[in-house]
Amino acid sequence: MSSSLTGAPLPAIAASPVQYSASRYQARIREDNRWWKEAVIYQIYVPSFKDTNKDGYGDIRGVIQNLDYLHDLGINTIWLSPVCDSPFYDMGYDMSDYRSIGPKSGTINDLETLIQMAHERDMKILMDIALNHTSTEHAWFKASREAQSDVGDQSKRNYYISRDGKVDPDGNEMSPNNWESVFEGSMWEYDEVAKKYYLHIFGNVQADFNWDCAALREEVFEVLRFWLDKGIDGFRLDAINLVSKVPGLPDAPILNPSRHEQKANDFFANGPNIHLYLQEMYEKVFTHYKCVVLGEMSCGITTQQAVDYLAPSNGKPEIDLIIQFNHVELDCIDGDKWLLRDWQLRELKDVTTKWQHTTTKIGAWNTVWMENHDQPRAISRFTYPTLVLRPYAAKLLALHMLTLRGTVLIYQGQELGLANPEDFTEDMMRDIETLIFWRKIDHVATDEASRKRLEAAKHAIKVKGRDAGRVLMPWDRTEHRGFTEPDVTS
Repeated sequence: MSSSLTGAPLPAIAASPVQYSASRYQARIREDNRWWKEAVIYQIYVPSFKDTNKDGYGDIRGVIQNLDYLHDLGINTIWLSPVCDSPFYDMGYDMSDYRSIGPKSGTINDLETLIQMAHERDMKILMDIALNHTSTEHAWFKASREAQSDVGDQSKRNYYISRDGKVDPDGNEMSPNNWESVFEGSMWEYDEVAKKYYLHIFGNVQADFNWDCAALREEVFEVLRFWLDKGIDGFRLDAINLVSKVPGLPDAPILNPSRHEQKANDFFANGPNIHLYLQEMYEKVFTHYKCVVLGEMSCGITTQQAVDYLAPSNGKPEIDLIIQFNHVELDCIDGDKWLLRDWQLRELKDVTTKWQHTTTKIGAWNTVWMENHDQPRAISRFTYPTLVLRPYAAKLLALHMLTLRGTVLIYQGQELGLANPEDFTEDMMRDIETLIFWRKIDHVATDEASRKRLEAAKHAIKVKGRDAGRVLMPWDRTEHRGFTEPDVTS
């Protein structure tokens, strides 16, 4: 195979699928399967990594084309951002079919070839998968909503969380509770087919699963087995600590009397059955494979809560590694990513030390990272990246990461010392969370106060917006930086 930077065509991809089902029921001995402790994981945000078919989106073949580049870097594990079929409302984290590859990313045959060619180089492949929610275009959601109206497949009636609305004192119908969505507004959306509201922690087209439904959990477990049988070496489980909600879904305390919706993290993050469900998933699925389970812990997690995931008191495994966000939330005010504060170096040191000590004490393993697809570039966030100082800042960050205890997660382009884009333009925004925030801003500055608010919003997007880490991977100095062919306009 040719070097990644030559642009030479790929070899033909075999039509026959790669089979790995022989490992499916092979018992896993946990202590003998900690290859991930020595792993250097490189996250690829597929849409912006390398486009090989001139449609303007990166694809799996672009990863295949650059395997030698990654191998030469010393990478031995690749974490792929979501490649399952999706309408791309939230860039693939709104999955509409767990068992197919989205046309923007390629085909199952492409993924099987990537697995095979990576394994030939002693490299491993991790898939990113969202198990807290699906797209409302998923067949399971469509079946569930029809079942709510007593039509169609009743077996999927309880796959999602749906409720009747409430009636206020004036006789107006309201959402089932006052929970605020992570993205915007109410966490409930009314469905005309089901005549009920469904829950969505994130976007209103990302419906939350009902993990209290045993049949739903079995469906999810079978999805994981499907990909593991194809040779996938593990998963990054998106927002996995959100799958258990507080029973009864009660109203959250009113902390902001000026609005109906209230922050409700304590009611849906790290819920009462989370450890039961993760232990069941580990026992029924992951014990049968030599894989790694990397869990993203969204919406807040403390070191003590991490102990409960990494070293449960009953000794039953749940998660091998976790991704927490304490160190990248130092610049937030009250957890609001768009409200920025200055922070001190000692705060970063304190957070890092606390997590290092906690995981070491319980015999668990840490993850070490500074940027990813949901975060801006570390060199812009944690240093003063003038052009003169940027090489030194990049090396300092690398030294910081590679001398800590834990599995290192490198994000694409981090090895090049990439920084955030310096300019702000509206057409650069693609991320739905950023677009929702921007649409709420008054763009007409009629006085000094409104002008300052507008400039503060632009600054927040430049500093914290998710698009900053999703710009095209630069492969050369040509137009589009070698990401795609020069004549591509989409």
